[in-house]
Amino acid sequence: MAQQLVASTKWKARGASKVGSQAYWKERIEGASGPRYTEYWTHISYYELERIQALAEVDYRVLGREEPGAPDHRDNLGEEPPIYPTQVLCKPHWWKGVHSICWKDFRIWAWFSAVKALESPIGQEANTWHNYLDRHQTRLEGVDILGRFKKECKVPDKDLPYQVQFDLNSVPPQTKYINTIQFEIPTGYPFGTLNDTLEDLRPRPVTEEGTPIRKEYLKWYLQERLREYLALGGTKELVEREELVINSDLPRAFYWDLWADIETVRLRYNFYCADNFIDPESLSEDDQESIGTAGSFDTQ
Repeated sequence: MAQQLVASTKWKARGASKVGSQAYWKERIEGASGPRYTEYWTHISYYELERIQALAEVDYRVLGREEPGAPDHRDNLGEEPPIYPTQVLCKPHWWKGVHSICWKDFRIWAWFSAVKALESPIGQEANTWHNYLDRHQTRLEGVDILGRFKKECKVPDKDLPYQVQFDLNSVPPQTKYINTIQFEIPTGYPFGTLNDTLEDLRPRPVTEEGTPIRKEYLKWYLQERLREYLALGGTKELVEREELVINSDLPRAFYWDLWADIETVRLRYNFYCADNFIDPESLSEDDQESIGTAGSFDTQ
């Protein structure tokens, strides 16, 4: 650990990018040795490679459940159960794809990367399949994916679509800020540096008619995005951030730009309200008093 802390200090001392930033993670990857692109392994037959992939996908589905015979079964381990990252099975709505591998391989690669960072057990075939997928280009694209969850990559308000900018500027007075939404985060290692609120002083999103979207829905929505962050590279990033704690200015991890994502926020809000028999244009108790006061002021 001491060597890791010294190494991270040297990065900063050499005038490299700010520690923990998008550019910093890319520089770490660029500075590492190894192949850039995934290529077919000629020293392994097609049949053997297919078998390795199939067994790796079994590990992906099963690990964390302590199934008999699995690497994480309690008969093979000590008293403390290993940590396994959360998973996402459906492609996120914001996913734009990567060039190096397909969606299915990417989610498996990201998950096994986190498992290995956590030093949790996996099968030999799963380890081999991860090594097959683990290339510079995939790692760099993985950093770009995590950029969706960093405040430094936030879309400037001036770059939002015109209608979204108009809606943001027309939010009812006294609508509460986004940073008042507190969501749940995992406990224990390595989740101690996660945000449980967003550092966002803009008002909470509103419907197309201008009604503030309910806090309980936004909390659920952010927790879904947090799950995607953790499953698609965030858990491994949190482990690596533990090496950088010497830098006191390192920001807490996880951010999501609700206003840049307003189209999906609103669409799913309609489904949420339908499932819970709520009128999307009705005010929650959390908003009634403040918005009512503002409305009275506007009519004077």
